[in-house]
Amino acid sequence: MNGEEDVVGRLVGAAGAREPLPDELKERWSAHFRGELGAALRRRTRRRLAVFSACAAAAIAVVVWIRLPTQDVLVARIVDVSGEAWRGDEPIAVAGTIAAGDEVRTSGSGRIAAVYRGVDLRCDVDTAVRMREEEIELLRGSLYVDAPQGAGRVRVTTPYGVVSHVGTQFMVTVQPALLVAAVRQGRIVVETDGAAHEFTAERTAVHVSVADGHVTSIDMARHDGPWAWVNRIAPTPSFDGRPASAVLDWYAHETGRVVRYVDDRTQRAADINLLQGISDLAADEVPGVITAITRLNVTLIDDGATIEVRRRSERE
Repeated sequence: MNGEEDVVGRLVGAAGAREPLPDELKERWSAHFRGELGAALRRRTRRRLAVFSACAAAAIAVVVWIRLPTQDVLVARIVDVSGEAWRGDEPIAVAGTIAAGDEVRTSGSGRIAAVYRGVDLRCDVDTAVRMREEEIELLRGSLYVDAPQGAGRVRVTTPYGVVSHVGTQFMVTVQPALLVAAVRQGRIVVETDGAAHEFTAERTAVHVSVADGHVTSIDMARHDGPWAWVNRIAPTPSFDGRPASAVLDWYAHETGRVVRYVDDRTQRAADINLLQGISDLAADEVPGVITAITRLNVTLIDDGATIEVRRRSERE
């Protein structure tokens, strides 16, 4: 025993025997001790349960992440197919869907029409695109975009530059070492080599070429020529019960032409003349069909740029 313990022993001996604690005080202290011990045990149990729950939740999350496949983000819907076309290695069919990251290809005789974020898309023959949530990558061939006012902005990326638009009809073509863009309505922006070039279709369409970083543009017709393939895959709405004027407006929109009525009486006649039994009509068939089934003559003038409509006389 060291000196410190010796001193404590002598002090305890000098104090004499301690008086026993009153029963009431012993019971109070015992109850207090039991209460504190119970609370401590409950806190430790809650901590263990919390740790166990967190570990279990983490384990479940890992299992779900490993076992559940990620859900595809659908970005487009197919509305028409002509010839052969594929999404990856699978043939494309009408009403099929395209997910972000999918590559879509057409054969040498295939074309497709699709709706992408509220915008009408068409792919020409021998075209390949990769669809993304915010942009379309044109790998080869030609892509046509018809974006109504208010639709989301579409960016078309290519190896030679980026083409975007503001409420317009435009076409983008990728050839070896060459990017060609054409705007028929509205405005497009062509970005290449860190510079942005803006082009607006006013009285004519505009043809833009990008080669070796050089950007050039010339005026072009809004109809036929490079635009001709677009009409061949145009989705056709049902015209049954629609007025002739609505069908002519659709035809003008699809072909880049302008409708001109020779007088107000002719336009009123087109507004009240309803087409019956017409459900599937290609754009190029419109002038002939309306001329055949109504008393309206529809002809193309001004080198095909204008759709002239006049009423036939009783003797015609």
